[in-house]
Amino acid sequence: MVDEEGNVVEKKNNIGSAAAGAAAGAALGAILGGPKGAGIGAGVGAVASLIVIKFSVRGANVTFDSGSELVVEVRRRNTNSERSSN
Repeated sequence: MVDEEGNVVEKKNNIGSAAAGAAAGAALGAILGGPKGAGIGAGVGAVASLIVIKFSVRGANVTFDSGSELVVEVRRRNTNSERSSN
């Protein structure tokens, strides 16, 4: 398959890689924060895996100029019980 710029694009199924990242995050979270930490770690691990998968495509290398910053922001979503107690 070729994209609109003429680059060869390979279609892959990366579900296994994302699941492995989520499992690693859950394990680390469980060690550091118990059951609640496991849930948070699984989410963070899955997001990190998806970012790695997204940026690990075969194609032109992405470079940043000296002094550039890549900012990743993660926010906790409030559940209904947390909203009512605040």
